Amino acid sequence: MTVTSPFTEETLSTLRTLVDNACADPKTTIPGATVVIVDKTGTELFAHSAGKRGAHSSEPMTLDNIFWIASCTKMLVGVAVMQLVEKNILNLDDKEQIESLCPELRDLKVLKEDGTLEEKKNAITLRMLLTHTAGFGYTFFNDRLREWSYPAGVDEFSGRMEDVKTPLLFQPGEGWEYGVGLDWAGIALQRATGLTLNEYLQKHIFAPLGIKEMSMIPNEDMRRRMAYMNHRGEDGTLRPRDHLLRAPLVVDLNDEAEIKRVFDSGGAGVNPRRPPEQRNVPENRRPAPVSRHSRHHVHEPDPAYAALQSAEHPRVETRSDEPDSRALPCCRRPTAGMGPDLYAE
Repeated sequence: MTVTSPFTEETLSTLRTLVDNACADPKTTIPGATVVIVDKTGTELFAHSAGKRGAHSSEPMTLDNIFWIASCTKMLVGVAVMQLVEKNILNLDDKEQIESLCPELRDLKVLKEDGTLEEKKNAITLRMLLTHTAGFGYTFFNDRLREWSYPAGVDEFSGRMEDVKTPLLFQPGEGWEYGVGLDWAGIALQRATGLTLNEYLQKHIFAPLGIKEMSMIPNEDMRRRMAYMNHRGEDGTLRPRDHLLRAPLVVDLNDEAEIKRVFDSGGAGVNPRRPPEQRNVPENRRPAPVSRHSRHHVHEPDPAYAALQSAEHPRVETRSDEPDSRALPCCRRPTAGMGPDLYAE
């Protein structure tokens, strides 16, 4: 089917000029950018890259570069978790389920305004993790949490699960703070399914949509196309800097044990590439509906999860050993965001 673009050639030329101008001056603008416009059906209407792959880079930014989508990962993990809610494997408001899957949450303390710690009085639910009402924060946004972390400090992008085990900033359900709640939702998903977060996203979100270059652990080819991270100095000059989410980019891809030690960050771990042109998803590639099953409060892979793999669904192999939490996803054309998440083209 031929798709008629709503944009005239003059409009497309204006859009390209806007993107080009945004990357024209390395001192006052940005090093490089990719802008993609799609309609509500997923059909691509405009795609254009301009500038360089990074400050001080001689390589042009292209539609094939890989971008860290940071906290846009949260949206993907939210979809993944809600798939399990639809299947009755996870429950939004069960006051025992999440702390059964994630017993680390039971013993968390609440960090008060005066810097002292008090006991947690309320159980944490999945809904709280998804809506940032569980009490978690980010040290780079919250002074109280950052001061608590000294002298060692906390790095939520370290690739270590230990760095999301921080005190709460208020009693669960009694406030709102943007933080690592989605990381814990991803951990609960892993323990309920027996899959790593990256494996689940690949099998149940990316593959049904035909997305091939999006992952929390970018392969060598994706690493070679990764867009730089940059820093603007006080004088306005841009320079390249170390990647915030470095562990998934340097882990030995031939060492499965080392990969397993990298934390799959549900809050900021995905890296994608721009999706191929014409993103309409054929009817036969959409995920089929599934029947509902009850879930069991267990730490090993849930039997209900395996039962859901019917003839309509490719079988997902579960593991008897509880997976180590890992790091960030990666994909093709870019999505923007901030936080522990995925990589994409």
